[in-house]
Amino acid sequence: MITRTWTGTDAAGNSSSCEQVITVVDSTPPEIICPAGVTVECDASTDPLDTGEATATDNCDPSPAVSYSDSVQPGSCPQQLVITRTWTATDAAGNSRSCQQVIDVVDTTGPAITCPPEVTVVEGESIDPSNTGQATAVDNCDPAPAVEYVDRVVPGPGKSGQLVVERTWTATDGCGNVESCLQEITVLQDVLILDLDIKPGSCPNSFNPGSHGVLPVALLGTTEFDVTTVVASSVRLSRADGVGSSVGPHEGPPGPHSVISDVGTPFEGDPCDCHDAEGDQINDLSMKFKVDDLVPVLGLSSLSAGALVELVV
Repeated sequence: MITRTWTGTDAAGNSSSCEQVITVVDSTPPEIICPAGVTVECDASTDPLDTGEATATDNCDPSPAVSYSDSVQPGSCPQQLVITRTWTATDAAGNSRSCQQVIDVVDTTGPAITCPPEVTVVEGESIDPSNTGQATAVDNCDPAPAVEYVDRVVPGPGKSGQLVVERTWTATDGCGNVESCLQEITVLQDVLILDLDIKPGSCPNSFNPGSHGVLPVALLGTTEFDVTTVVASSVRLSRADGVGSSVGPHEGPPGPHSVISDVGTPFEGDPCDCHDAEGDQINDLSMKFKVDDLVPVLGLSSLSAGALVELVV
């Protein structure tokens, strides 16, 4: 408030005064400019530092206060939102003015899906995911994307006696974004299951990875399978757990690398149990594998003493 005193004086020096009161008021709100509306992904920040801040000027207050409040409404799917951000500028006199910014939170990114590895089964074995592997999926916003699969059966490529199940795994998040991957399951048909005897005639079948000799391995024949039909050089020994690669039989001296003779008997039960190691009057194919080849290729040097390893051909 301004009190202005006016004084009138004549030539003789006589004077008289009066007062004028001037009230200075601030009734004009600040000018405020909202940031533009934006669209952000559901895993992105909606903080004003990332989506923009309002600015304000005032005719009297050099630094009007700027604040905001959010009103959140659900979008068209669980991970989407519409944020209406109301920005308000207030000057020192309490005058205020507001504007609104709309922030659309969307989900346009599909889940990341990982298929189980390709697998081979024998006809009659289950191809349920509990046996052949389950796909996994993670999403940037949905904590539990749905994972499903469909199967398509096709003949094995250029091979008889097998089918391929093309299993397409699909992950879908709550907003309908989809990603897929393909797993191939090879089903071997008309397969004859045979037994291997490691170190025929010995029990248990111990193995010393530090030796530099050969490991005898016998493919046991049955009344349904004649081992003389097997080309020994085509045989490859590998680990049943898939570790490492495979090794072929030793083909050089000392002695022949493969022998047809009756050295063992197939049996049902725990392969680690000792059983009748005598012959069954049916020829078997005995082969020798160099230990120096087996150890690095099959990753046997890292195993602890007493570890059990299942070998297959």
